[in-house]
Amino acid sequence: MASFNSKSIFQFASKSDIIKIITATSLFFVILQFTRITFLINGESDAPFYQYIYNKLALPATFRELLYQPWSLITYLFSELNFMRILGNMIWLWVFATVIEDLRGSNRILPIYLTGGVVGGLFMMLFNQFKPAITMSHYTGSLGALAAVAFATLIFRPKYKFSMFFGLEIPIWVFVGIFFALNIATIQSHTVSQLFLAIGGSLVGLGYTNILQVYFEKCTEWFTRIGNYFTNNDNFVTNKKNTNRQQTMLNVTYKKTQNKTKTIDDILDKIHEKGMDSLNPTEKQLLEEYSKNA
Repeated sequence: MASFNSKSIFQFASKSDIIKIITATSLFFVILQFTRITFLINGESDAPFYQYIYNKLALPATFRELLYQPWSLITYLFSELNFMRILGNMIWLWVFATVIEDLRGSNRILPIYLTGGVVGGLFMMLFNQFKPAITMSHYTGSLGALAAVAFATLIFRPKYKFSMFFGLEIPIWVFVGIFFALNIATIQSHTVSQLFLAIGGSLVGLGYTNILQVYFEKCTEWFTRIGNYFTNNDNFVTNKKNTNRQQTMLNVTYKKTQNKTKTIDDILDKIHEKGMDSLNPTEKQLLEEYSKNA
């Protein structure tokens, strides 16, 4: 029976952008809600919380306000205070992002997510310049970022199908359509600017495999270097790679395979970095045999 290996758990989490985004969003939610409740306990209102903290993290309505808090183009993606909306968004993220992450490898989702959020936010603020009468004062949420990931997945694998119960297969475009239909249905007169948020994010996703391909590849290389630094630095939780360490990708303990040029460790690392498609037939056969005998 495989033993629990906490270091391998950290290594797996550090290579999954989905886990990173969910973790960051969850931490923001807990910290912000704890702070808001503290204001309520110590005072009669949580208005100071929204004025001095929440509004500084949320996306402002105008570019002039953005000049005084440029970090909000990123922080607004993680500062949602509605738990059910966060839960729904993270489920959608998992649905779309796993397709790219499983087939192409790690460090692919975060560049799409952040770029879609930034471009979507700028599109929404641009709309606000022309329609100030129906402008929201501040916005938080990940609609633009999710729209980018959704369309990037659709463009990357337009014929991809999800296997459901009873052998039912549902095309990826159905899930993309449901995602946008549900979000558009919730838009009201005073939140119509969110439509432009989704449009901006969608344009980023549409350029994933063509006009923005080089940009995303450079971002992936950059995030990979950062991840390798933290992974290979003895001062952090995930220490230098040890040829005798355990891997938990398949929840099995490490052992050398006789008469094979590739170890299971090397194959799992390759899957993490480049995806399943990067394996050659020999590696796939070795991995399959090992999983059966483990």
